[in-house]
Amino acid sequence: MHQTICTDTPQQNGQVERNHRHILKVARVLRFQTHLPIKFWGKCALVAAYLINRTLTKVLNGKTPSEILFNNKHLYDHIKVLRCLCYVHVKTKDKFASRSCKCIFIG
Repeated sequence: MHQTICTDTPQQNGQVERNHRHILKVARVLRFQTHLPIKFWGKCALVAAYLINRTLTKVLNGKTPSEILFNNKHLYDHIKVLRCLCYVHVKTKDKFASRSCKCIFIG
């Protein structure tokens, strides 16, 4: 069913507006904590949504939204710290050149 709302009235969106505001707040905190430039706000929002979907909630009786949706338990050992040091493999034909590059992990 298609429903329309008045423009500039976030009150009519209720839950969606609260979820959107929550994602942006978490993304803002991630960006400030990691001292990333503003151009990475999109990556921070994606990481925030990913983390929120894997956080236990009281509403779902101690389960995660992702666990309810996909019906399986998630492991947390793959989650990395945002803006941690990582090394990227660089292909080179020079035998004595460095084969890795120091970078910062952002997503």
